[in-house]
Amino acid sequence: MIAASEVVVERLHELASMQKGDDFVRITSATCVLKMGHWNPAYDSLFEDQLFGSRWTLKARLQFIGRLSTLPDGLGLPLLTEVVKRGGPKEAYLAIAALTRTGAIEALGALRNELRRMGLEAIIDETRAYVDGSNWTGSAATQLRNELKKIYISSSGELIQKLKAKDSTGRWAYYFVLVEKELEADFLAAIKGNGEVDLEIYGQVIASCYGEAPTDEVIKFLNDEYGFVV
Repeated sequence: MIAASEVVVERLHELASMQKGDDFVRITSATCVLKMGHWNPAYDSLFEDQLFGSRWTLKARLQFIGRLSTLPDGLGLPLLTEVVKRGGPKEAYLAIAALTRTGAIEALGALRNELRRMGLEAIIDETRAYVDGSNWTGSAATQLRNELKKIYISSSGELIQKLKAKDSTGRWAYYFVLVEKELEADFLAAIKGNGEVDLEIYGQVIASCYGEAPTDEVIKFLNDEYGFVV
């Protein structure tokens, strides 16, 4: 007789392995399998295929890596470690952030060579100091935060608003503003008015220039920094 939990895990396994389907369903199913404490070669292959193959989009992989850091009892540590070793740059930075956030100093220590190649070896001692009560403000932590900021912006293209407007001196300027969905309606209402608008109230200006259209420099910056094609 098959236990109910085994049936659930098998069904979750099927959902997470779907060739076609909603990324959210696959991510949630895969996470549930981990939360239930099930791990065997079949699941290992499943997660490796999702994280290091072409089945999941980059955004789906980043979401899954974020969820790994929330799992209890260190269940996410093996996969996070593998992501640092084998994942792309964005996935690796996010996995390192997850390891630091959970205070996984031993796991970070085992990744010293990978961290050194990324210029983040100091994150080991900085995380140890953070766990002991110090502020997380070292050079490696600052570098990591900057990389995470770039990752977030580059994966949030749908949140970027383009705006041509006159600045406080009366000169035409062109802005690219990252506006979260919950502030989008307020932002759009504000720019329809006739008064001055503080863009930073509604979002983050990621690039700007004088003129009525983006300059070549801004176009190149957005492509080099975030992968945006303007």
